[in-house]
Amino acid sequence: MKLRKTILYILIGIVIATVLSALITVGILALVGLDELGWIDYGRAPEPDPFEGARMVSGEPERISTMRYGEQNDAEPLVFAINSRRELDNFIKTNTKYFLLDFKAISTGNTESFVEATAKYDKQYFKNRMLIVVYLREGSGSITHSIEKMGLTGGKLRIAIKRTCPEVFTTDVKEWFILIEPEAGVNIKNAANIIVDVGGVVYETN
Repeated sequence: MKLRKTILYILIGIVIATVLSALITVGILALVGLDELGWIDYGRAPEPDPFEGARMVSGEPERISTMRYGEQNDAEPLVFAINSRRELDNFIKTNTKYFLLDFKAISTGNTESFVEATAKYDKQYFKNRMLIVVYLREGSGSITHSIEKMGLTGGKLRIAIKRTCPEVFTTDVKEWFILIEPEAGVNIKNAANIIVDVGGVVYETN
């Protein structure tokens, strides 16, 4: 008889503990909110397209392997707007002490260094076109880049760069210059007016 009562008390205790646990859980959910936990879908409107209303432009990208010297405390990517051959020559002269610009990385598919790849941008090219240089550092040399979208909106040029990483990838750090040639007539004088979206992360130059 005593054994039966003991078992009964244990079962009653388990039931009470279960009920209390459920009540506590309901109370927490009421305080936090099911929607904040992502358990309720209220049919939220999708995120607005940053390219909505933009004048879409075309542009050809080229990727050049590089190496950067010294400490790297500033944010990445680094974005440069170049509008003349003189500006390009000044860029090379100024940044030679920061980047390896005459570096060829055959292992990454490059057959030209930055200096060699940009030799084609002469005065004729810059008559009605510009060049955008984006520096990126990646944790794997297997990651590739492509231009997903590019558009003018609000006086700024927005560039969406797609990052593609294969299922099997290397773990070597690689650094790149991405050269972007916007179509004729696009002339952004200042890098502060260029917004770069790399794999969904947006960067703006101050």
